[in-house]
Amino acid sequence: MDFVGQQGVLRRRVLVVDDEMVNREILGNFLSTVYTVDYASNAKIALGMLMNPDVEYSLVLLDLIMPVMSGIEFLEHRIESDRLKSIPVVVMTSE
Repeated sequence: MDFVGQQGVLRRRVLVVDDEMVNREILGNFLSTVYTVDYASNAKIALGMLMNPDVEYSLVLLDLIMPVMSGIEFLEHRIESDRLKSIPVVVMTSE
């Protein structure tokens, strides 16, 4: 579900997945002027958020190297889910 902002403009929802809080904040500050931004500190949390039927995401920004569940593991789970396959993913890494 897209979010309607204060001016009545439809805002798409983006999920930023990164274990580094500073990276989440930088991306969020940049994106929040145009998008509704949600955050996950690892891919396991992100999977749970993305499977929520009441929320639709237009894009996932995904760090590859994270504890708990890596971005690569996330991408493997994504292949198996019809719901997740339709959401574009941009992969990020500092490596």
